[in-house]
Amino acid sequence: MTDTLAEIIRNELLPRDATLRDVSARRFVPVFAEGDPAETLYFLSSGLVKLYHRSPDGKEVIFHVVSAGEIFGEEAIEEDARRGCSAEVLQDATCSAISRTAFLEFADSHPHFWQAFSRALINRERGLCRKVEMLCLREVESRILFYLRDLAGRLRAAGQETDFEIPLSQSELANLIGATRETTSTTLNSLARKGQIKLGRRMMIVPALNDNHDPEEAPIQTATSA
Repeated sequence: MTDTLAEIIRNELLPRDATLRDVSARRFVPVFAEGDPAETLYFLSSGLVKLYHRSPDGKEVIFHVVSAGEIFGEEAIEEDARRGCSAEVLQDATCSAISRTAFLEFADSHPHFWQAFSRALINRERGLCRKVEMLCLREVESRILFYLRDLAGRLRAAGQETDFEIPLSQSELANLIGATRETTSTTLNSLARKGQIKLGRRMMIVPALNDNHDPEEAPIQTATSA
């Protein structure tokens, strides 16, 4: 989500009475389920939310991890739409629920909003294309390092020099990179044996990044969490 769009939503859309603001939820709390009527869009103010599909036999794939400043549930723009995936809090989050009516009335009265919103959807599409590319052309180790760096970059504040906590279990990481839990665990153990990472429980720590960080570069370290 572009900074411009996030600023418009925070400063102009959220203050409207038709918008439900500051809805807080803890980790593992569902936001919506695949197949539910799509009547509301959401803007994430803090935390992380995963967009995913889970098959009847319990297999899961994570399409996208929503970070602060992003809007999700955009299928609600279409009348009588259904949710195309499920959403669940991955890290304690605060989000705003925006009704379809309030969203469309605001967007139609602010033509520049549609342009910013379109750019955000294009970026989301590019991310999905990159995910397909990674699945088809990259080894599991490369996928692990790429997505941890990507999340660290999106979680960091400008100029932040401290390390970054990534709240992912090995199973969640496997679901994000499109690999089995066993393969992901084996790869992480291999990286640990080479001294490139340390393994922990439901928490990974990425070293501080500079302002021009590249997800393809820089070492990754994961550390134990209680």
